[in-house]
Amino acid sequence: MRKSFYAFLLLSFVLLLAACKGEQKPQEVPESGDPRVDATMQRTEGDSLQIIQLTREYLTKLQNKDIDGALAMVYNVDSTGVRPISDEQRAEMRKTLEMFPVLDFEITQMLLFSDDDTEVRYKVKFFELTPEMEGMQNTIKQAIQPRRYEGKWYVTVPNVMVENNY
Repeated sequence: MRKSFYAFLLLSFVLLLAACKGEQKPQEVPESGDPRVDATMQRTEGDSLQIIQLTREYLTKLQNKDIDGALAMVYNVDSTGVRPISDEQRAEMRKTLEMFPVLDFEITQMLLFSDDDTEVRYKVKFFELTPEMEGMQNTIKQAIQPRRYEGKWYVTVPNVMVENNY
C-alpha cells in the first residue's frame, strides 16, 4: 500500500510539473513611452545641443540683465511661420523677468517630444540668501518651449508663465 501511495504522489507531482511547464502565451507589454512623443520626429544629438545652447544663451542674457536681448530671442511659432512676440506679450514677460531677476540658473531637464512640443526646465536663483533668511526659498522653477520650424529652433514660452511644481 505504501508503494502505491508513493507512486501516486510521484505521478501527481510529475503531472503538476508538466501542467505548469505547458506552453505559455507571451504577454503583451504595453508601450511605456510618453504619449506626447512623436515617433516620426527625427531627433539628433545636434538638436539637443542646439536647444541647450539656445536656452543657455537666453538665460545668460537674463543673468547679464539684458532683458531686451533675451526678449528679442523669443518668438511665436505656429504652422504659418515665425513671428516676434507681440508688444503685449513683451510687456507681460518684462514684468515677470524684472520681478524675478536671474542671478544664477541651472538647466534641470529637457523634454523633447516633437518639433512643437519641447520643453526645457530650469531653476533660477532670483535673490541672495543672508544668514537671517535661512530656510527661505530663493529659487523658482521655470520653463521655455523651444520649437523647430523649417529645421531651425526658436525660443518660445508657455502661454502662461507660472511656477510649476514639476
